[in-house]
Amino acid sequence: MDLEADIFYFTLAGKSGRFYWNQKTGRYQSDPYSNIRIIDHPYSAGFEITDDDGTIYEFREPETSQSSGAFQGPLTTNSWFVSRIYNANKTDSLVFNYTVELVHTRTINSGSIGMYDPCGEESARMSTTSIQSKNIAAIHFGTGYVQFIRDTAERQDLQGGHALAAIEVYDKGNNLKRKWGFEYNYLTANFNDQNCSIIAGISPYESKRLMLKRVLHYNARNSESYEEFKMNYDTLTPVPCRVSFGQDYWGYFNGKVNTTLVPTTIIAGPSGPQVLAGANRLVDINYPQFGILTKLTYPTGGSTSFIYESNQGIDMPSNSTYVKQIVDLEGQEDPNATTFLEEFSINNPPDYFLNNNTPGGGAFINAVFGDLGCEINGQANPCALLTLRGLDPGNSHINFYVTAPITASYVPNGRYEMKASFTQSPPMYQSFFFIIDFQRIDTTGPDKHYTGGLRLKQAIHSDESGNQYNRYYSYVTELGGDTSSGDMFGPSYEHFIKKHLFTCYWYNDIGDCLHASGFRLLSDPTATIASHSGSYIGYKTVFEYVDSAHEQGVTRYDFSHEPDIFDVSGAFPPGESRSEFRGKPIKVTNYKKDNGQYKVVSKTVNTYNNVLVDSLKVLNLHVLITANYTCTPFHECMEQDQLSIQSMYEATPTISLLESTKETLYDLRTGTTPLEKFTRYIYDESYRLSETVATTSKGDSIRTKQYYPNDLALSGAHETAKLGLISQNRIGEPLRQEVFNNSTLRQRRQTNYKQYQTALQYLPDEILEKNGTGLEEARIRFVQYDQNGNLLSQQKVDDALHSYIYGYNNCLPIAEILNGAASDVFFTSFEDTDGNSTTGDSKTGLKSRTGGFSKALSGIGNGKYILSYWNKNGSNWSLVSTEVTVSTNSFTINLNGQLDEVRFYPKSSRISTFTFDPIYGITSLCDANNIVTYYEYDGFGRLQLVRDQYRNIIKQYCYNYSGQLEDCSQ
Repeated sequence: MDLEADIFYFTLAGKSGRFYWNQKTGRYQSDPYSNIRIIDHPYSAGFEITDDDGTIYEFREPETSQSSGAFQGPLTTNSWFVSRIYNANKTDSLVFNYTVELVHTRTINSGSIGMYDPCGEESARMSTTSIQSKNIAAIHFGTGYVQFIRDTAERQDLQGGHALAAIEVYDKGNNLKRKWGFEYNYLTANFNDQNCSIIAGISPYESKRLMLKRVLHYNARNSESYEEFKMNYDTLTPVPCRVSFGQDYWGYFNGKVNTTLVPTTIIAGPSGPQVLAGANRLVDINYPQFGILTKLTYPTGGSTSFIYESNQGIDMPSNSTYVKQIVDLEGQEDPNATTFLEEFSINNPPDYFLNNNTPGGGAFINAVFGDLGCEINGQANPCALLTLRGLDPGNSHINFYVTAPITASYVPNGRYEMKASFTQSPPMYQSFFFIIDFQRIDTTGPDKHYTGGLRLKQAIHSDESGNQYNRYYSYVTELGGDTSSGDMFGPSYEHFIKKHLFTCYWYNDIGDCLHASGFRLLSDPTATIASHSGSYIGYKTVFEYVDSAHEQGVTRYDFSHEPDIFDVSGAFPPGESRSEFRGKPIKVTNYKKDNGQYKVVSKTVNTYNNVLVDSLKVLNLHVLITANYTCTPFHECMEQDQLSIQSMYEATPTISLLESTKETLYDLRTGTTPLEKFTRYIYDESYRLSETVATTSKGDSIRTKQYYPNDLALSGAHETAKLGLISQNRIGEPLRQEVFNNSTLRQRRQTNYKQYQTALQYLPDEILEKNGTGLEEARIRFVQYDQNGNLLSQQKVDDALHSYIYGYNNCLPIAEILNGAASDVFFTSFEDTDGNSTTGDSKTGLKSRTGGFSKALSGIGNGKYILSYWNKNGSNWSLVSTEVTVSTNSFTINLNGQLDEVRFYPKSSRISTFTFDPIYGITSLCDANNIVTYYEYDGFGRLQLVRDQYRNIIKQYCYNYSGQLEDCSQ
């Protein structure tokens, strides 16, 4: 039995999530819940994921790693990269190739400090991980491939790694068609702490950070380029090394010179709570923005600049700074004073550092005294008496004599009186002192409600002329307010501090088996990344202000917020994740400034149905195996492994479904609501959208129902094909749609599928339609497909047959035939095969045929046909068209000279033909009258000219990018 299911994370085209093995159902389960299908290949060979549209993703490229140093680990497969993507019928695919680099990274271990610990010292600071890194090298597709070029020089920030230098796109003929180049620079650490000093003597890589400087777009000749994007980063903030201890609880840089990651912590010592001084891991708003993107410049010369600020929440006690409050009584020169009084108050919130999170708050107090003039014992007739007394109902039970120093003694919130009284003759207490101190939150500094990370404060959009368009963001609860709308959805900071109690056994020099008890404090280097990527704050309300010369407005966004349920510590998933339920837009309100006031223009309100799919819940136990030692009478230390369950958490699939939307438009002049629309969304048992019901302000109801493959019972070949769709997991494709106006059916539209070519190909056969009370009729029939699933013929009801011929590796349509079957038509422009001319010596496309051409056709229908072609004589191309008769279901084309655009088609048909640059697009269109239109592209693959049949320019496109101006008058 697997006590703790492995959790995998996946990313598909337009979809991502996690999945795990559900022992109860015997299959992999995704979270958020989806209808994807997951199977694994044995012996860690990878996974196959099929989306609900039938697209198949094969993950068969494993990446392995091995840790060394303080924690030596086995060689482990931790990632699988996509190797191939198929369409549902497996007639087309993308193939991914990789190169392997052996890279080495260094990371900070969990901090560890012992207390009352006779058995050990602080754990090692860092570990090294060696990774057999998979880097994408090429992606192959039907008409070409993409190549990823690595820099020959080693990266300065990653041992063994190489930066991506260029991306190049080639056609099938290995001709370069597009290229992008990448330029970088490095940020070098200039903030030093103990750990950075240590790593500097071991490895230079951790002091560097690779930064993308700009992206260049090259032409196909690799002779010209323009700057497509340029990036600027913050360089004013000090830069730490990558293993610096100067980090807050969430792993962001805080500029503090720490020697450990364990923060100052309250622990239970032998004589009560103790303060263990440690690292300052509070947020400092002056540091986390180092190296962040501050400006993005576009190829037009325009740009967007970004200004950031620290995340801020409603109540973040973990980021409070603390000060020591001191209250004291001291001796005076007046010998007649025999009683000394001082009142003070404690008013601390529940806080791990201040009071160990005791409900109601309070503080741990310390007390010292001296020079009292006599010994004190709190008995009758004392010569000196020190007392502490609570003055409020909630602390009146605090009333005692202070006869010895006090260390970390808990007292609740409230008002207190400390008193010193003396009965001495002569008086000897003129220099006495009685001091009480405790910790409190510092309220004199700036706002303390900060948490890790940054948020966008302002985006400044500038065009090439310097005109600005600004967007400001305010994360507050009300328009114009100052109360933060931020709230935590993850654990508070003490969640990352673990207290490990243990007993240690060892031999002394004479062979005795000794033991002692102690404990160690451990702190993770960053927040858990299992579900939040280090960010634990969400904003319930955000205002976006728009300010430009033409517009002044504001949009209010209200988002859903639901915290996770955490019952485990460390880098483990939450006990119950609620990430799917957060960040949903529940209200969007648009305001426009009118006569100096913001008025509501429109409002959209959404409701959601948040589902915990409890039937698929998996219980996981976080298990710890510890070594337990006992001593025998023969002075032997016997080790016994002990299995303990530290905690448990549940992996529960979740899904958040949009339940309703209410859209309202307001009239600024009257404040009325001239238009209102309410839409409900209904889902089936597989959580697919099955019905929408839209109600207008006039009371009309428009209902749309969707039916999926497993919703319908069909017959014959259509039922067979429907079952085939289900077997391919194409269960997200609607087959039928019905539209009702109130309760009256207005339209029904259904697509039936059929099996073609092989058992794997299930393709549309017909589209049926019913309007109102009329009969259901076939509107379109899909007559024929080729072996690649390309549509060869289709026909609307009472319309001519439309047919198609494909070229360029059967990926692009090169001919469209009206009123004719593809089997009765032949066409070639000699682009794929048989072209033997020099490149460009052609009527259309790139190639023509010299030395004549012969082609035997069979299986064609009898009747009259048109044979047309372009023939070159000298430097001129001329059209030749003849009518031929076929009587034996066959015909042989025999032509002489240099030829192009050879067409053979029924006389009753019309044909248009095309040539392409498979990467750029269409290059020529020869219509049914043999009139050619040409399309030309510049070296960057952009449409530049459209020419008529005489090569005259009829359209021209100019691209005036910054530093690359074109003269469109030429």
